[in-house]
Amino acid sequence: MTDSEARTNPLDQFDASLRLPNSGIVGLTGGCGVTTAALLAESLHRSSKSTILLLTAHHDEAEEAIAIWRSLQAHAFHFAPLDPISPDVLPNASALTRRLDTVRCAGEGAPMLVAASMSALMQGCMSVDEARQWLVPLEEGQACIPGELVQRLAEAGYHRTAIVSEPGDFALRGDVVDLFPASGEPPVRLDFFGDELESQKVIMSVSKNGNTEIYVMDLQTRAVRQLTKHSAIDTSPSFSPDSKNVVFNSDRGGTQQLYVMEADGARVRRISYGKGR
Repeated sequence: MTDSEARTNPLDQFDASLRLPNSGIVGLTGGCGVTTAALLAESLHRSSKSTILLLTAHHDEAEEAIAIWRSLQAHAFHFAPLDPISPDVLPNASALTRRLDTVRCAGEGAPMLVAASMSALMQGCMSVDEARQWLVPLEEGQACIPGELVQRLAEAGYHRTAIVSEPGDFALRGDVVDLFPASGEPPVRLDFFGDELESQKVIMSVSKNGNTEIYVMDLQTRAVRQLTKHSAIDTSPSFSPDSKNVVFNSDRGGTQQLYVMEADGARVRRISYGKGR
């Protein structure tokens, strides 16, 4: 049996492996439009509190279903196809992170609302049990040797870089590990004191009421603090190696430029003066 033949059929994750009391598949047939099928799937998911998989013939129909669910404030998952399919070309990073996020949440056992095309389900993926083998729970005060964590990340296929910018990147600077989860969740900064994890922080840009600002969240306490408050669009934040400053992108000067501020949001100053965008 070849490695490709031994891969798990993703459909199994939503049929038996979850061991939920109720789960089901809604198929999109010729007599039913995407909107009707999506609304039916969402209603079944909400009323039965079970996992529902909306199976579509084409990728764009699954995308449309996801858009409908999000307009209803439903927490939905898109099991995206890997494109292009070639042993010589890496899969699309965005599609891969969405697939990994779906598998990760399936392993948690909670009811899910999932959309997938037939072509996406025909492509193999790791099973929930395989995904669990690569999970590394981290908590403040936990004993964890940074070097061993870095080795584990490398074995899992993460790429070491100077600055994390894409899902699957990590950077090590002394006792600080920056990690961009492959699931597509916001980048995380892990601060170590020797072999003990001191803190876990996420810095991110969030759009509210048409305005994008920068926030930082402590993963242990879930406390969120807003760092910027400006009518401009502030995005792409990143901690400095010593965690004392934050670099971010903003159009507050009329064009997209780089700015830096202290970690608490004080003393914002511009550091680039190119043409911008």
